[in-house]
Order: sequence, then C-alpha cells, then structure tokens
Amino acid sequence: MVCNFFGLRTVFDDILLELPVPKLGELSDMRTLRHTVRKERSPNALCYSYADLCDLDTVTVALVPEKKGLILKHVEYEVSSQV
Repeated sequence: MVCNFFGLRTVFDDILLELPVPKLGELSDMRTLRHTVRKERSPNALCYSYADLCDLDTVTVALVPEKKGLILKHVEYEVSSQV
C-alpha cells in the first residue's frame, strides 16, 4: 500500500504507479543542446569560456608613451587585434 506524506492513500497514488519512468541517455548531448538554446535566446550573453574567446582573437592594448593635452594631461592607448 502506497501512502502520501500524511499516511493516507489518495486517488493519484495508483496513477503515479502506472506512469512509465523515462530512461535518460547520455547527458553530454543535452549540455550542447542547452548551450545552443541559450545562445539563441539571449544573443547578448555569449556563453563562451575564456579559452574559447582566446581562440577566436587576441586583442592587445598598449600605452602610447607621450602624454597629450595642454591643460589636462591624459594618456592614449593603442588597441590592436590579430584577426
């Protein structure tokens, strides 16, 4: 006899016993599918790891040695990409 939390048998107990139990296969396929769906739903979230981004492109930032500005001195940076 199957009982619920309160120790009482309900109508749904027989129904739950008759339902089939799903068999899950390999979960790695689900992980890749989840990654793909997440990219499609929110395009602003890249869902890349740091290693993936480094494989795509390397961006370097260098400080320009001379200071600019007559009144307010400031520095400039040189940004370059390898793509």
